[in-house]
Amino acid sequence: MTLLLALAACAPKEDRPFGRDPSTDSGGTTDTGTETDPTETDPDWDDDWAELLERAQAQVDDDGVPGVQLAVVAGGRLRYAGGVGVTEYDGDEAVTADTVFRWASVTKMHTATAVLQLADEGRVDLDAPIATWLPDAHLDGGEDPGDISLRHVLTHTALLEDVLDWECSQSIERRVETYEPYVWAPPGSFYNYSNTGFVWAGRVLEVVDGESFEAVMQRRVLDPAGMETATFDAAEAVSGPHATGTTWWDGAPWYYRLDETDCPWSRPAAWLHGTSTDLARTLEWQLADGGALLPEELALAMRAQADTHYWPDAQEMVGMGLFTYPYKEHSLVMHDGWVTGFVSTWAVIPGTGFGVAVVANADWADPYTLMYDAADLFLDLPNTRWPDHTTDPDTWAPFTGSYDDPVTFGRMTVSLEGSRLYVDLEDLGHRARLTQESEEYFWFQDAAGGWWDVRFIPDEDGVYRWMVNRYAVGERVDPAAHAWAPRAMHPLPPGKPAPERWRSR
Repeated sequence: MTLLLALAACAPKEDRPFGRDPSTDSGGTTDTGTETDPTETDPDWDDDWAELLERAQAQVDDDGVPGVQLAVVAGGRLRYAGGVGVTEYDGDEAVTADTVFRWASVTKMHTATAVLQLADEGRVDLDAPIATWLPDAHLDGGEDPGDISLRHVLTHTALLEDVLDWECSQSIERRVETYEPYVWAPPGSFYNYSNTGFVWAGRVLEVVDGESFEAVMQRRVLDPAGMETATFDAAEAVSGPHATGTTWWDGAPWYYRLDETDCPWSRPAAWLHGTSTDLARTLEWQLADGGALLPEELALAMRAQADTHYWPDAQEMVGMGLFTYPYKEHSLVMHDGWVTGFVSTWAVIPGTGFGVAVVANADWADPYTLMYDAADLFLDLPNTRWPDHTTDPDTWAPFTGSYDDPVTFGRMTVSLEGSRLYVDLEDLGHRARLTQESEEYFWFQDAAGGWWDVRFIPDEDGVYRWMVNRYAVGERVDPAAHAWAPRAMHPLPPGKPAPERWRSR
């Protein structure tokens, strides 16, 4: 496939960053804040951009990825956008800067932005019970959501069960009324990723603003940020140049065409479509600490609220819509997305003026390597290795014991045999070795060959009480005599801004 190089250099109309004009109310006026001159490039970064495209092309050539699209913000402004490869596997239409992709879970930060605007206006309290606005929302068995708040759902600490299904006929309102998720633990106990909470957040936007979710988002976020192609409407997404997603099924490519599936209730969590250029608009205003879309305090609160327990010493934090973790002596703020046929990632490094957006139309593509490559190239970062956070097996005894998961795995018993840690899924008749990624973060393989990540999370007394996976959470059921955590706790700071690794979400 031929490398397509597309350069777009953007010069600002005015000094203020992208976002809502402060003189307008509720973000009702569109102001992109730029004019594009495709002939204007910056020699300081041209070679870096060319190298980044070459590395994207290597995924097309070596890994069979159909197409990749990228946008880079440097010096706080969108400088480059373009693509490599083709819009459909085995097709011949080239990916350009104008090709529309599905962004998947990167959508969440946009939904969070609109909710935080409501908080800034004093129209919602982030720490009030969500039943204040959603009286029809219920948990498994019809139970009341109780103390679950908007802050909990936006930080994935509501502990709501995350069920993936393809029942796409429901509206957001109907989904909230009919789906009763299981709640894993008291809200705020720990972080565990869930799309369900963002569906609830989308419904709050509808209730408070009195419009459809799509209308609210268009007025509050998409138009003010100058996103010309971004849309929740799959039919609109295919009205111009667009990509077809690809996955492999039974040894053959399976195509995910954007207009063949529409899932209204999942729009707040994963349904935005657009170009990486439009995704870069949010890079700009986040680098400006909210710009005119959010006050600085709330923009910062999007980045860090609670420890994810993926890395030690609270190095990986989840915020309201974004994740933060250290990268080569900087803080990298990001969100990624995965859905059948598409992957994406979005990242900024505050204080540097750098940001990158990557989308691809194959769910085996690797946008994370390109994200890091872009940071290394444009910021000239050193070639250093990731730190090793594995620990001596002699310290693993606190993880051992039995945990009960009422939804997915049933009884899980963890045992230490010599220098190896094992989990017995007793109800499923399967035993697997736990391989450590970092202190509290392990992986194991199920009987079908699938990989599951688990985190061991302590309670307020320092006892490892939970064995946590996105779709399975076990609570300790045996005496905790040997379950004391070997290091200090990192409790969830209630409502105070204080990284999730680059796993697909």
